[in-house]
Amino acid sequence: MENKELLGFDDRWFRLFGIPVIGLLVPGLLDEYSKITSLKMLGITLFFSFFYTTVYWEFHRWYFIRLKTWFPDHEQITKRIVFQILGSAGFITGFTSLNSLWEPENYKTTCQSPSQLILVILVVSMCVLAVYGAVFYYKISRKAMLDTERLKQEQLISQLETLKNQVNPHFLFNSLNTLAAIIPEDSKLAVLFVKHLSKVYRYILEIREQRLVSLRQELSALESYRFLLEIRFGANLRFEQQIPADILDLLVVPLSLQMLIENAVKHNVISTQHPLTIEILADEKQILVRNSLQPKPYREESTGLGLQNIRSRYELLGTESVLVAHTAQTFTVKLPLIRPNYEKAAVD
Repeated sequence: MENKELLGFDDRWFRLFGIPVIGLLVPGLLDEYSKITSLKMLGITLFFSFFYTTVYWEFHRWYFIRLKTWFPDHEQITKRIVFQILGSAGFITGFTSLNSLWEPENYKTTCQSPSQLILVILVVSMCVLAVYGAVFYYKISRKAMLDTERLKQEQLISQLETLKNQVNPHFLFNSLNTLAAIIPEDSKLAVLFVKHLSKVYRYILEIREQRLVSLRQELSALESYRFLLEIRFGANLRFEQQIPADILDLLVVPLSLQMLIENAVKHNVISTQHPLTIEILADEKQILVRNSLQPKPYREESTGLGLQNIRSRYELLGTESVLVAHTAQTFTVKLPLIRPNYEKAAVD
């Protein structure tokens, strides 16, 4: 199973039929059949043709698998090619030298130049190796295309999920109620509330085509979302944020922080007796969102796609995994922070 995954396909039938076919063809390419005068000579010719074919085929197959194990990353393809050439050259030199020491006299009578036989089999073996490589890289390219399509679907789900959660009756009802309460008391605050609300929606529309955004962008948009929540819940909702300035250009999946905060607000009690605290902390490797755990006595209707969607998008990007941990007091989610050159490296 491991070899099948490394090769990209199950090559049992390819080997079972390929080796005998090449073993039969090579003497014909060297015009050896016309020189055969007995069944004994035919047997010796075919034996050594099959022998050399099998040795070269199996060595190159084994070496191809080992190189894929030693250099598994796609960007290491140049190393694999260089080592494949060097390994093949070393094997050919050693095997040919060894062969010259024990090559039987009977075989010399059936082949004017044994080195010609080895050379032809080598060429054919390298062609077979090219088939292995072509199939493998076709599978890689195909998988990359499928992953890209899956990522697009996941992004669409994320956009729809976020929009649905924010434009659902509860969100609109709470936002309008908050706005209605503010207008008679503080019209300037009401205008500011509307501005922040529009900024949240504008951000969602702006990043709809992006796979990753900078932490700076995400936190900037998050400020408006936090403002809406703080106006709604007042001192009952507390945010604690510690983000080093030198990591703001690192990347995250868009809307991930907002969705985690949204989940915390949705599923926990927020009151004067039980204020909800949400911490946002980060270092150069990850950003952490942690909230005090005080579950509501009833569960709001939810699709459950939020956290799973974030996990899926990180998985498709090939980054570190999203980590989730909870205790009796807290619920914590850790998101990997991605280097700005990640997408360029992924394309290359």
